[in-house]
Amino acid sequence: MRIETRLHDDEPAAVALRALSPRDRGTAIRLLIRRHHHELPGLIGLAPQSNTTVTPQPAPVPKSPTLAEPSTDEPAPVVEKKLLTPENLQKVINQAKSWQKAVIAVGFLLAGIGGFGASVPAHAADILLDVNTVSIHGEQWARHDLNQINPGLGITYRPEGSAGDWALSVGAYDNSYRRLTAYALAEWTPIHIGNPQGWHVDAGLSGGVASGYRRSEIPTSPAMGTALFRIESPSGMAASFFAAPNFGARASGFIGLQIGVPL
Repeated sequence: MRIETRLHDDEPAAVALRALSPRDRGTAIRLLIRRHHHELPGLIGLAPQSNTTVTPQPAPVPKSPTLAEPSTDEPAPVVEKKLLTPENLQKVINQAKSWQKAVIAVGFLLAGIGGFGASVPAHAADILLDVNTVSIHGEQWARHDLNQINPGLGITYRPEGSAGDWALSVGAYDNSYRRLTAYALAEWTPIHIGNPQGWHVDAGLSGGVASGYRRSEIPTSPAMGTALFRIESPSGMAASFFAAPNFGARASGFIGLQIGVPL
């Protein structure tokens, strides 16, 4: 509740809240108190408060002018307190709304996999149409600055006799840095859980080449590799999750979602 108290005590913060619509004002208060009570103050410019108790110091005793010594006191650093503005607060609210829309869209896609799988007879899916959708990044700065919506299309081919262990995929999508990426990957999923003719889970690795990234963004560019986790329905429709770890302070890891539709 420290943030709520500060909002009441801080007049610029109160002015910023009053500038919002009633609906956005409620969203802002919930974000400040419930969701981002550790990190949001920095995002919107609230200066952190210190819990350290200041001990009063005794007044200095003036010295005789004849015994005065050169002063070694340094001026205290000036700390600029950033104010909470309607623009910064609205930016955080819009970001929260975009995440809500992405979560709703992914929910509809996953629900469609189950519904389509229950209505279509099972068959061997040798070729799939891949629909690239969204990604979630591992670093806070990347979730704030990079592109989380990554639309794109591709094709996955599973060679006959591979028993679902091997596949080749090519395609293109709008990457996290808002550039076009073309890719060619090989997928190896030797781990299978469940009934191959029904709902089942495959796990393994993917690797290949992808354009549109710099070495400072992906150290191995243009080569890339990820862990692969796939949930497949009886119809052959699949939700594939591609995951990569963080590579350093400025190379964020991610989890990307791809929907596969059998052709």
